[in-house]
Amino acid sequence: MYIQNKIDAALQRCNIRICNYISNVRAKSYCEIVDMLSEGKTSPELLIVKVHKRTINKCGSETILAALEGVVNKTDCRILKQLKEELDMLRRHKVECLVMLIDICMENYKEQILDIQTIPGIGEQGAMQIKAETGVDMKAFMPAAMLVGWAGLKPRNDESNGKFKSRSTTYGNKYLRKILIECAWGASRTQGCFFNKFSYHQTMVRKKNIQKVQVAIARKILVVIWNILEKGVVYSDVLEKDKTKDN
Repeated sequence: MYIQNKIDAALQRCNIRICNYISNVRAKSYCEIVDMLSEGKTSPELLIVKVHKRTINKCGSETILAALEGVVNKTDCRILKQLKEELDMLRRHKVECLVMLIDICMENYKEQILDIQTIPGIGEQGAMQIKAETGVDMKAFMPAAMLVGWAGLKPRNDESNGKFKSRSTTYGNKYLRKILIECAWGASRTQGCFFNKFSYHQTMVRKKNIQKVQVAIARKILVVIWNILEKGVVYSDVLEKDKTKDN
């Protein structure tokens, strides 16, 4: 993200402010415009071809052309090319590290990684990232509440005279918390699972803030992960158990 912001700053120095009309600096249209500028193609009429028609219809072709009208010299094109090459290098290194991480995990922790993936919302990459932060030995976190607190997902108990002053989460492992929140969004959108039903009930019936509900789901997912790693079991959904009992 740092290199992408430097690329956008370089464009703004050239009086090109297309980022005001494209969703983000990682969008396909934005990247293609940077590619053309790094190759020395600076004509707004050529650059606007790479902008999505929906964006042009929304903002107007004259506005987009004005945003692409800049003062770009050979030095600016060279700088953009160098920044683009640096960004491509970082992406390539990221892919190489991910492949290396997959090989290490599949060689040493294959069973645990596959067991964690049985939880809705968690894929291969999410399982590996969680394993990298927590490890596979849960003896350091006895009981599961210690792992929840270490991840910073335990709400504060700030109560005075019967009034709750704050319920915000505590400080903890921000990397693990971020991964679990992303997995919580995926789990809440997985139809037919407990987390989806829990999210619907909390947001639609009890009218709770959806962001806080995702934190609660992330805490529940982490407790499930603790049980999987500590007891060597796989995830079993509560709703599936209820269906089995009914049948």
